[in-house]
Amino acid sequence: MNVLLADADRKIIDHVTSTWSLPDVSLFTVSNSTALFNTIEENPIDFAFVDISLLLHKDVDVISFLKSHNPEAEVVILCEQSAAKDAEKALSHGAASYLVKPVEVRTLEDVAKKYLQGLEHSSDYRELQNHLLENLLGNTPEMQKILRLLRKVAPTTSSVLITGESGSGKEFLARIVHRLSKRARNCERWCPYLESSHRQVARLPLRCFPHGQTEPPRSARSHRSGGGQTGCGCLEPLLPYLSGYV
Repeated sequence: MNVLLADADRKIIDHVTSTWSLPDVSLFTVSNSTALFNTIEENPIDFAFVDISLLLHKDVDVISFLKSHNPEAEVVILCEQSAAKDAEKALSHGAASYLVKPVEVRTLEDVAKKYLQGLEHSSDYRELQNHLLENLLGNTPEMQKILRLLRKVAPTTSSVLITGESGSGKEFLARIVHRLSKRARNCERWCPYLESSHRQVARLPLRCFPHGQTEPPRSARSHRSGGGQTGCGCLEPLLPYLSGYV
């Protein structure tokens, strides 16, 4: 496994490099955004620790850039306590978590080791899943492009809008996004895929709400899936409600 550490503080880079002891893991280190993007382009990075100051380079998000090269790659943000809120925002762009500095090298190794173990356990399942998806979608350049896009967006927490004529496969693609997402892998019991029509959403203010909440908020006019994902067939009548769509 290839692990990348990106931090503008050379002292941190040197300290981690001199004490890193995780076997079967190659550690790449960079201290600026240009080297960070070049390393991602030139090497198959599986896991990255990235200081929050290096997340953007020429308006390009490093998390999206890394996942465009390896959709299975994970990113953990490093930040000071004062930047914790900004780090939390990065989670919505696909970061796995964040660590507040100072961080011990042992902690970095433990986090990377946990990911490596999960990667090994899921490798067989992922290979079977990829084979199935390729068979279902076909191997034409157009369908392979769609599959790459699905793998890129699925690990993030961004809202996804799929449009197309009736019968074109929108719900099928929505299910693929869910199956490839962290929600499906980590919490299938509490984060299911929910399918509904716009009539159901418009008729009821709340169809499903987070685990532990016993009553919907009175002012809510949204369709919540409790951390899961929701697929809606006919979208146009639902547009007035999209501002509250979760």
